[in-house]
Amino acid sequence: MGRSRLVKPDTTRLPISDGDWVVVKRTLNYGEHRAMWAASRTPPVGDDPTAGRYDSLEAGRATLVAYLVDWSLSDAEPALTIRGKSPHEVRAILDAIEDDSAIEILRVIEAHQRTIAAERTAEKNATPDGATPSAATLASPFAVTGR
Repeated sequence: MGRSRLVKPDTTRLPISDGDWVVVKRTLNYGEHRAMWAASRTPPVGDDPTAGRYDSLEAGRATLVAYLVDWSLSDAEPALTIRGKSPHEVRAILDAIEDDSAIEILRVIEAHQRTIAAERTAEKNATPDGATPSAATLASPFAVTGR
């Protein structure tokens, strides 16, 4: 039996400036990734549902909506509460905050993504029980036979 392939709904609290913080999903599951990428595209044109294209202006907001679970900004203003809100409501709240704050939160989430990706790479490259990894390539037949 191998590893579990289900994404656990874990969260991480990350600090931002002025003593504030954000709570983000540790990782996204496949459905959340698909929703994030879909929200990063322009709406389809005409009858072709695949006619939309990647929109870099929407990509940042789509990442914020996909990852954000809660933040301390809601303590200062009840209208900024995002916990339990729909993606549509979170988008509207994000559109109401300062541009610099949204960019800062996005950068913190992007750093979090890089950290998680590095952890996953390290786990994949780790050997069980400290075993010595096998050689990357087989020895040359000339080295074995001496010819």
